[in-house]
Amino acid sequence: MTNNSDLITRLTELIQEIDRAPTSSENPGKLSLTVEKIEAEWPFLYAYLADSFKALKRAIENQVLSRIKKLCGVINSRLSYFGNWDSTHNITIAMINDGRIKPNEIKPFIRFDTKAYEAFYTQQNIKLKEKLKSKVFNDYSDQSYVPIELKSKINHVFRKTYAVNVIETMIGVFNSLGVDKGRWLDVGCGVGYISNAVNQNIYSSKNWEIHGCDLQESRIEFAKKNAAKHKKYTCDDAFSVIKNLNDKGEKTNIVSMFEFCEHFADPADLIQRVSALSVDAVVIGTPLQQKLVSPLDKKPDPVHLWGFTRESMEHIFKTTGLEILLSTENKIGYYGEGLDWLTIIAVTPEIKNKIDASFAPQNK
Repeated sequence: MTNNSDLITRLTELIQEIDRAPTSSENPGKLSLTVEKIEAEWPFLYAYLADSFKALKRAIENQVLSRIKKLCGVINSRLSYFGNWDSTHNITIAMINDGRIKPNEIKPFIRFDTKAYEAFYTQQNIKLKEKLKSKVFNDYSDQSYVPIELKSKINHVFRKTYAVNVIETMIGVFNSLGVDKGRWLDVGCGVGYISNAVNQNIYSSKNWEIHGCDLQESRIEFAKKNAAKHKKYTCDDAFSVIKNLNDKGEKTNIVSMFEFCEHFADPADLIQRVSALSVDAVVIGTPLQQKLVSPLDKKPDPVHLWGFTRESMEHIFKTTGLEILLSTENKIGYYGEGLDWLTIIAVTPEIKNKIDASFAPQNK
């Protein structure tokens, strides 16, 4: 087996050869052999470059010289950033390399180093803090929920309202299972638009403890000022919140992570750690197939690190011990601007059995 650094050296030299002599009859064969070797021996690198490899192969076959040169430049650019990915103890990368996730099912993005992202979020926090100084908030403390405003892009409207509906339905499901007082933790809640919009009584007569947490102080400050009654927001790490409840013998029924997993270098580790805590259901919402086929993309993404297919996220959940209750693809970006959306609900086997029994078709 070839050393990984040797594979990168070989690929870099080949791309330089193709760039110098794009019409060489040897290019298709050499490219195919190198790409096949990378796919077999280093699937993570293949996933990182697959769309550009396929586009370059077509350009060479069709002798589109300008396209060949452009794609050579893209691959060189991507390789220059590849070192910002650290595979050490990264479960998601390990799942790609050992075949549990196929490389065509997931896309690791071109990325900056960790410090650059930390600096970005620090600046984002500072900017929002400045805006909060002049922002006037309505008082929603006597309302049980604040509906999503249908003012933003239609893509955002459907993503957020769908997330709200999913949580409202799950609260109703738990009510049907006899949960007297439930608890929902919205991880990475941001400014709280989704959690604040949930009407916990639409399918339930019980009052739930609804808690949103985020590590950006300015976002939590915004969420608190905009909060409806029975909605709690804290600047906390989700694992600490759940562990503290667990130490007191209190369970978290639902943990949600909307627009969250794609920001993590190791989303499989995140989902496994959350699923291993005392929770009944985990709900995630994330962009669907983002940048999966973007062969000319050559710049680091400012915030997201991964693009998922439904299959890749389902493979991740299969490692948790939870059972998938729902997995949906919302293709609104496909028909307009913006992103498509993936939602997955996974529950413990015990809860799955109770749901199956409680919602079984009735014999007539």
